[in-house]
Amino acid sequence: MRARAVVYPLLLVLLVLITSAYSWKKEEFRNCNQTPFCKSARSRKPGSCNLRATHVSISDDGDLIAKLVPKQEEEDPNNELLLLTLSVYQDGVMRLKIDEHHPPKKRFEVPDVIEDDFLNTKLWLTTVKEEQIDGSVSSVVYLSDGYEGVLRHDPFEVFAREKGSGKRVLSINSNGLFHFEQLRDKKEEGDDWEEKFRSHTDTRPYGPQSISFDVSFYGADFVYGIPEHATSLALKPTRGANVDEFSEPYRLFNLDVFEYLHESPFGLYGSIPFMSSHGKARGSSGFFWLNAAEMQIDVFGAGWNSDEIMLPSDKHRIDTLWMSEAGVVDTFFFIGPGPKDVVREAELIPPRENKTRFKGGGITHVLLFLEISKSWLSQERNTQLMREAIHVRYMYLPYFYTLFREANSSGTPVARPLWMEFPGDEKCFSNDEAFMVGNGLLVQGVYTERAKHVSVYLPGEESWYDLRSASAYKGGHTHKYEVSEDSVPSFQRAGTIIPRKDRLRRSSTQMENDPYTLVIALNSAQAAEGELYIDDGKSFEFKQGAFIHRRFTFSNGKLISSNAAPSTAGSSIFSSECTLERIILLGLSPGAKTALIEPGNKKVEIELGPLFIHGNRASVLTIRKPNVRITNDWSIQIL
Repeated sequence: MRARAVVYPLLLVLLVLITSAYSWKKEEFRNCNQTPFCKSARSRKPGSCNLRATHVSISDDGDLIAKLVPKQEEEDPNNELLLLTLSVYQDGVMRLKIDEHHPPKKRFEVPDVIEDDFLNTKLWLTTVKEEQIDGSVSSVVYLSDGYEGVLRHDPFEVFAREKGSGKRVLSINSNGLFHFEQLRDKKEEGDDWEEKFRSHTDTRPYGPQSISFDVSFYGADFVYGIPEHATSLALKPTRGANVDEFSEPYRLFNLDVFEYLHESPFGLYGSIPFMSSHGKARGSSGFFWLNAAEMQIDVFGAGWNSDEIMLPSDKHRIDTLWMSEAGVVDTFFFIGPGPKDVVREAELIPPRENKTRFKGGGITHVLLFLEISKSWLSQERNTQLMREAIHVRYMYLPYFYTLFREANSSGTPVARPLWMEFPGDEKCFSNDEAFMVGNGLLVQGVYTERAKHVSVYLPGEESWYDLRSASAYKGGHTHKYEVSEDSVPSFQRAGTIIPRKDRLRRSSTQMENDPYTLVIALNSAQAAEGELYIDDGKSFEFKQGAFIHRRFTFSNGKLISSNAAPSTAGSSIFSSECTLERIILLGLSPGAKTALIEPGNKKVEIELGPLFIHGNRASVLTIRKPNVRITNDWSIQIL
């Protein structure tokens, strides 16, 4: 993998300091009422969709297909309006496309995003069964082991459900808000053929072509995603009984705004119409709309539909409304049920999104950084704090790089919400003041100026070890933690092994041959595990197998290093002369004095040593200079 320059966190922190110096030019951007497609979609009432599915069959391409026609239309093969295509792929991914069958002009579809590798995983549907669901004929197809895809005919509705129980996971048009404006030839003058805002006029030679529909997430306590917005990770409702009637939907619009409002649904930078849900009742699910047009999305709160009688089974259901200016319906259902299952399933489809997210905006931000850094860096104490923070980042580069490899292969993000690692802990679901770095580190933000203490919730049943002092904190509790200007509460999770490089260098390239340190944080079973990934950091040779991937496990008093690379990795070879310089043991039962290294039958002492080589006096149990090659198989037994 190419080395990533991690300068963004520092830059963003500095940018926050000057956001108050600028005013956001609200009048330069349309709100929902000034945007015809958004205003129109929001005005529709539940049940307003009058489409029904007819002529349902399996196509020659192995898809479930149907025509969507208005209910009042008579049966007529030539009277088709929209064509529905439902496709199924491996890992339980369901794709739903809806487009005009004979438009006067082809509607825009996003090209070059869906990977061929994903398209090749398509499952060929051969059979469809019919059953009655809520009084309507419905077509049911196989989705994956334990799940089915369903097309309800009248009223038209599409959903994924659990096989056997029939419990829904995700659905479209359950509230009857689907609307699809079709292209038409201009025959007379009118407001439909152009759109104005301030001094701007957009012509619409084929009339308005907006699309809107409702998406429901079942078994959900919160929804997340649709980046990027300056608001909470758990998306707040934009419509509902306790929501301001003038509340705006979340806007997805690709632009580079220099000023923005805190706690605002207005869009920032990129636009990715992907939303995930999570709840204790079921787990996680996800939804993605492949569409590049301007989009607005409402998250409905309780009581948004006063006419609906909520069943007990719908108590943990979150309804949303997706509104787009143009395009086609090209959507993907991800059934989970785990948080990492959803991101893995989503990564199968548009991995290019992850690899190109941080482009653009660089020059302007650098100029601003230079402007504000004059006063910030002129204070010697601030410079020292920044230098120490950079040293910590460099120290953990082996861990970060291993996590980037995981993100590259599975889509699991490097920085994660707590609920991604603790999906059953309800206290994590809306906690966006702390986050995980991989599965091993928890970082708690400090958001109050000159704060002396901060409350830190540490999830799970196992202990957590303070990165600065190695002190153990009990899991499943909220702790009052003392903070200062030079400390950010950070903890290593018991049961993990994290690789570091502790020697201070001026650049990562100078660290290439430095020895490693392993920090082993033992859980209550006196066990831990972790990984280390290494490649040349600059080429794509890793795709041909030029990398090292090691797995470390500690149990029954023995640390074992084994090869984690698949046997089919490739023919290229990457080698490293790096050795293991130190092993730090956190939470080891007392009494251990020596360790035996194999191969070699070499005994070494276990002694007290510093947690960090530089600037930290905390003492921890340490095995110094085991000097085993990081690339080799070996074991170290505690005696």
